[in-house]
Amino acid sequence: MIEVMQAFEEGKEIETRVILGQEEGPWHYVHTPVWNWPNQEYRVKEPERRMTYRELAEWLVRGKGQWKFKEGNLCCSTIISYSQDMDNYEVPFSYTIRYWNSETWLTPTKEIFLRDCR
Repeated sequence: MIEVMQAFEEGKEIETRVILGQEEGPWHYVHTPVWNWPNQEYRVKEPERRMTYRELAEWLVRGKGQWKFKEGNLCCSTIISYSQDMDNYEVPFSYTIRYWNSETWLTPTKEIFLRDCR
């Protein structure tokens, strides 16, 4: 408990979920926690994990969308080139992706990969 409250005071983002008997609700971001410990659970928001190069390549080959560097206009559709020894490295923060039917560029997260490819 104290660790989460201290993290909030340090400016870290906090997530909460409602405890409903034996059931636990989904985690969601809370701007200003009310610290309702009997009915809610709190944690420091976990950092988003980005896709690895291999996962991004699979996402692209499956035809999910396209990628580009955040700064720039060059878009690639189904090709990404990288050294094989970088298979399991997370892609840089400068990479963004978007679905074919969307105008919104997103951070290529592990969550997107798991939802779309598993």
